[in-house]
Amino acid sequence: MVARYAGRHVPASPLDLLARSAELPHGAERVGLCEEAAEKADALGNLELGYLAREKLVEAAIFAGHPEKALVAFAWLLGRADDDPERFPEQDLLWYYKWVAAELPDFAEVTLERIRSVYADMERRYVRCGYSLRPVHKLRWLEARARGEREEARAHFERFRVSPRDAGADCFACELDDEVLFLVDQGRDAEAVDRAAPILSGEAACASVPAVTWATLLLPLVRLGRREEAVEIQRRGYPQVVGRRHFVRVAADHLEFLSLAGEAERATAAFLHGLPLALETSNQDDRFRFLRAACVYARTAAPAVARLPSLPPRSGAPRSSADARCAREALFAWLHEVAVELAGRFDARNGSDAYARRLAGSLARAADPSQFLSSSQDPDGAGPDPAPRVV
Repeated sequence: MVARYAGRHVPASPLDLLARSAELPHGAERVGLCEEAAEKADALGNLELGYLAREKLVEAAIFAGHPEKALVAFAWLLGRADDDPERFPEQDLLWYYKWVAAELPDFAEVTLERIRSVYADMERRYVRCGYSLRPVHKLRWLEARARGEREEARAHFERFRVSPRDAGADCFACELDDEVLFLVDQGRDAEAVDRAAPILSGEAACASVPAVTWATLLLPLVRLGRREEAVEIQRRGYPQVVGRRHFVRVAADHLEFLSLAGEAERATAAFLHGLPLALETSNQDDRFRFLRAACVYARTAAPAVARLPSLPPRSGAPRSSADARCAREALFAWLHEVAVELAGRFDARNGSDAYARRLAGSLARAADPSQFLSSSQDPDGAGPDPAPRVV
């Protein structure tokens, strides 16, 4: 990038690039400008500018749905803070640490040992800087939840809940969303909706809320007999997440809801908008969630569509067929194969069958869409559970 001064083209400085990036919405262009700023700072040998550029890159990459870029940039930042703590205080990185650490379980190749080592390192740094361990307990809750360890997850959530809030805690809206998710996991749908009142009223909001909360409450509202409210928040929430890599998993919730609700045309649009992003994202958990929802679509909404539209050739999907039934079966077989492969990788890493059960639960709902009216459904797709549900 170059700037024009008095008729001359002058290469943009790292600060110019960062200033330009700050004017853009979160997305690939903003990430690219931050990356360019870091590269130019390195070429100039300016460590401070390189540090600043990577701080901005971590944020831009996380909110643009490029966690792999954030992980690399943050590792560089942490190295500089360890090498020269007076020049680069580690306290300045703690806010970013929780963002980056939260992404690790979403990559099946990252071992449990590595994840736990990072959480332990994060805990040591928070203690050293005098911060509450509230964010660390939250990460451990979510990681145990992903593995399907119900009791362990509940214990970590309780530690998170009772830990003091301080400057390192997430915003009020995010933590309220956490409580809503926990209550839904426990099968306490009515309590979850009540707890979400400040979000539903617009009193509590942030960059992710209410979009993520609305998606979480879609099926609980239906189970409570409040389908019209679910339809309303789905219509309001979907435009906030469509086409955004950071919200692939949220778009998956919308796709499954629309498919189960019999909204064939809208489900098809959601499927076509979301599939390319799901296949492109480096976040494998997001990809799995969307493919799981796509399997529901292929079994429920797709049969109501006269002819499936062609998918991008590079998606790897089967070519469309003149025979609509054959096309649907081929689509489901492909989606299911990819989802099963991902589930197997996560379950092998985690030493559990939680991902396989989530996929099976979604397929059970697809076989009998009336199941999604049942209060005994695991919101994350692990299937019926008459007790507090497996997370």
